[in-house]
Amino acid sequence: MNVLVMNPGGNSLKAEVISCTPTQAFAFEGKKLASVILEGIGKDPCLSVMEGKKTSSTEPMPAKDYGEAAAGIFSWLEEKKHIAPRDLQRAGIRVVHGGTRFSQATKITPEVERQIHSFERLAPLHNKNALELIEPLAERLSNYFHFFGVRGAFLMQLGRNDEARVAFDRAIALANTSAEAAHIRMHLDRLMRDSQAPANKISKK
Repeated sequence: MNVLVMNPGGNSLKAEVISCTPTQAFAFEGKKLASVILEGIGKDPCLSVMEGKKTSSTEPMPAKDYGEAAAGIFSWLEEKKHIAPRDLQRAGIRVVHGGTRFSQATKITPEVERQIHSFERLAPLHNKNALELIEPLAERLSNYFHFFGVRGAFLMQLGRNDEARVAFDRAIALANTSAEAAHIRMHLDRLMRDSQAPANKISKK
């Protein structure tokens, strides 16, 4: 199983592809197929190919934002390492909003998502970068429930409520269980309450 891990920083994006088996609990137990870091996103971006902790080569790569950075890395992986999106079975994106509750990899459940959302205020800038990062995955994950759930949550945090509502509607359509659908409807109810709040305040005056 090949796992893509992406870690967005303030103006950089690190990506690695690890080949591992279900019995391996840690990344270092697997075989590293590729390791790169794209620095200077939005300024003077440059891709460094890593061999362990050392840089083996560098090359310029267009990256005006994290979306273009991710798309560029996908293209590089396919062209230089012959790792196409279809060869990736899992993907993980580091998002800095786990507070003290989450300090290691955690399986996503509706309850875990609820707790993570409660920490969103801790890293609004990183959340925005993560949102840009998952945009290039949209076409590849167009039938994946969790993608649209996470997308909707980030859009809601950024105040892009109309876009969040579209993402949540798509997530409900793709829900595999009634629990998944109920979890997304909770976010839609929150959007509805937030959109009605100003009107209610005005009517009371």
